[in-house]
Amino acid sequence: MSQKVQTLDYHWAKTLYERHPVLAAFRKRVDGFSVMVSCLHEAFEQRRHSRYLEPDLINWITDFLLAIDQLDNNARTPRDYLDEWTKDGMLRRFYDDLLHDEPFYELTPDAVLLLRWLQELDQHEFIGTESRLRVLFDLLEQLAYRSSSDKASRIEQLRREIREREAEIERIEQGELDVWNATRIRENFQLVQETARRLLADFRQVEQNFRAIDRDLRDEILTTPLSKGRLLDNLFSTIDERIWERDQGRVFAPFGSC
Repeated sequence: MSQKVQTLDYHWAKTLYERHPVLAAFRKRVDGFSVMVSCLHEAFEQRRHSRYLEPDLINWITDFLLAIDQLDNNARTPRDYLDEWTKDGMLRRFYDDLLHDEPFYELTPDAVLLLRWLQELDQHEFIGTESRLRVLFDLLEQLAYRSSSDKASRIEQLRREIREREAEIERIEQGELDVWNATRIRENFQLVQETARRLLADFRQVEQNFRAIDRDLRDEILTTPLSKGRLLDNLFSTIDERIWERDQGRVFAPFGSC
């Protein structure tokens, strides 16, 4: 089974550079880029907030600008920063609570990607190579096992795993426990954190895909001559094509029944 690899040709690269919000962030002046990245990272990721009410986020930006001596250095207000970051595709503004008249703000998938990218660029202190290698080998074993239609080889693999588990049980009964040291624990914990951040970004991307379908549906309702039944058929077909029939949708589909 082959997978098409994206060709990084000139026109594709030029279009990506001109239009992608993450790359647009790098075209900002150094102060604007630094303020945006550090403020959003601290507000959402370090404080572990998934969203803010508008007044709360403006207050947070105000305090942040005061802390780095940027509030009085220019004529830009916290509201100006908030509007700019929303326009640049780093924040999503939405209403989601009947108890509040003010809008909420949350990071977009592009903002999560930008922050993750920057963290990986600066990741020199500790890299869990052993854990990543183990995950790689486990995935390769699963790939070989799950893609095989040979019953005999799959049964032999399961029997080998049973023998390994029985041998481990015997060692534990004899007092031989393989306990991870501090380094091993640390690198595996870091790998869990990294995977969780990537999973959150994937969930945000799926949510954004659904919002795009919702916008398209609203436009179609206003302009289509189709009956309600035909319109709903088109809607479900669109959801299948743009969400569940893609690799990303197939991965998330099993979680819908949990």
